[in-house]
Amino acid sequence: KTIREEFSGTKEKPSPLNPKDREALWKLWKSTDDAIWLHRKAVREEDYSAGKAHMTECTELATNGDPFEVHKKIKELRPWQRNAELAREQRDEIRKSLDHSWSAATARIEASRADRKQQHEQWTERSSNLLEDWEHKLEKMRDFRVKLEEQIARLNEMETGARTDEFADQVAGWRKEKEDKFADVDKNLVALVEKIDSVKKRLK
Repeated sequence: KTIREEFSGTKEKPSPLNPKDREALWKLWKSTDDAIWLHRKAVREEDYSAGKAHMTECTELATNGDPFEVHKKIKELRPWQRNAELAREQRDEIRKSLDHSWSAATARIEASRADRKQQHEQWTERSSNLLEDWEHKLEKMRDFRVKLEEQIARLNEMETGARTDEFADQVAGWRKEKEDKFADVDKNLVALVEKIDSVKKRLK
């Protein structure tokens, strides 16, 4: 009404334009205003369509994709949300959908962290139990190694003091068996010590 009065004038403030010019100017202004309105309507529809695409993408990512990508995507959309040509209800719809996707992604991230923490605690418990068994086994292997050394030393003495070559050869055979077993024990000891050290470092 105010704009119309500006063209037509009032009793207090008559228009400087004649009726024909006023009508022509009014029609020009009206067509321009209609064109602007139609342009804004087209932009709003385009932005709303883009917003729905963003909602669908974020919902899918939050449900089945990488939840960290959801957070990254929504952060990137913040400037678009502020500047998009949208009706209030459209803006609210998009905001609520993106907020829901953000929360869903956050829940998945927290669940994943909790799961990893639980798995680590279970691994720690299993590894601690294994370490106890391995260290007990290591102690037994070292005791066995000492006994083998003593047995090999006695067999060396027996071979040196043998009264016959036949018996010396027989003792040498026994000694060779003990030496082979000693080498296996040494090899297994090294492997077990490395395994224990590796697990202990990971437990720190």
